[in-house]
Parts: sequence; C-alpha cells; structure tokens
Amino acid sequence: MLDFNLVADKYESFYLTPLGRDVDEVEKAMVKKMLHFLPRRHSLKIGCGTGHWTKFFTTMGFPLVAIDISERMIELARSKHLDSAMFLVKDVEKLDFRDESFDNVFAITSLEFVDNLDKAISQIYRVLRPGGNLLIGALNGNSPYIQEKMKKKSSTISHSRPFTPETLHSLLQVFGEPQIKAGVVIEEGRVLDKEMELDQDTLFKKGAFLVGLVSKTK
Repeated sequence: MLDFNLVADKYESFYLTPLGRDVDEVEKAMVKKMLHFLPRRHSLKIGCGTGHWTKFFTTMGFPLVAIDISERMIELARSKHLDSAMFLVKDVEKLDFRDESFDNVFAITSLEFVDNLDKAISQIYRVLRPGGNLLIGALNGNSPYIQEKMKKKSSTISHSRPFTPETLHSLLQVFGEPQIKAGVVIEEGRVLDKEMELDQDTLFKKGAFLVGLVSKTK
C-alpha cells in the first residue's frame, strides 16, 4: 500500500485546482446532509491526513481525536492549530482506545488504503458505542473517473481499493442498516451534479464519491 509520508506535502494540492474546489464543495455538501442528526459528542476521525476534513468536522461542531498512520501527515495536520481536535499517530488496525469510547467515527477516503479492511472494521466496531454512528466517505469504483485514475501508477488513487455502493452497504451492515448516497460525477473536467440535478441511478453508476452512514445497533 502507499506510503503517505511520501505524498503528504502535496496531499492538498488537488483542492487548490478549479476541479478540486468543486469536488470538495459537492463532497462536503453530501456529508453535511448526513451529519444533521448526529450528536456533537466525542468523535474519532480515521485517516485524517493533513487535517483537511478534520477542519470541516470541527467547524460542524464535533470534538475530535484524529488519527493517521503517517507521521508527516500528522505533523502537517497539527500545523493547522485546530482547537477542537487532538492529532495522534495511530494505525486503525491496532487501535488502543477503550471499548465503546466514541459516539461517532468518521473515515473519509481512508479505508480504501488500509492493508487489512476486516481488522480496521473490527477495531472501529469495538471503539464505537452502541447507538453510535459511523460515517464513511469513499471512492466509488463504478465511476469512470476513478477507473481512469486507477490505471495511472502516478495517481494516489491507483494504490486504493475503491468500494461500490453494494460493497460499502455490505461492509456497514455489521453495524446496522446503512444509508448510502453517491455523487461527484466528473466529466470533461466538470462536476456535473454541482451544475444540475442527476437521478440517483446515474449518481451510483458515475459518481466518484460515496457516503455511507450507519448507527451501531448493539
């Protein structure tokens, strides 16, 4: 899998491009809709990278423990000086938090890059309290844009294992009954669903980004 220490300093460069800004806007709008009913209590952010999404969650009122396996990513994240976030170098497959210690767990485009997804999910399940919420933002392997990126060895995405709506739904069912949404249809350098309304079938087939939300039933 990819060594994120090697890409940390360029990690946020995509968000500075016109396409990147539009992608970021649509992704965050999708996630924001899912967050509406979640309690603003003790939360864990997995794969925080340079803190780009951590800043979003703290702005939305969530106090966070944010973890990443990359020391350089954590160094850059700490430089953002986010008052409501504590950044720690940790591996999601080997969490040392107490059982049922978080009210929410967030993972945005991070679980696609773990070595052992089963171990990661087992650890997330253990640290999430009953009734707590897991929100995952993920790359959609159905997307032609993601498929094209997978072919390019120079792309960070080429080191990932994208989900599909079906595989993400199956992954989350161990917690309870999930909601799955899709969006960010990229064609010719444009995010189409930023400009127009698209039907859900098109979004599942072409959207580059999936959001899954589930509450842990027991």
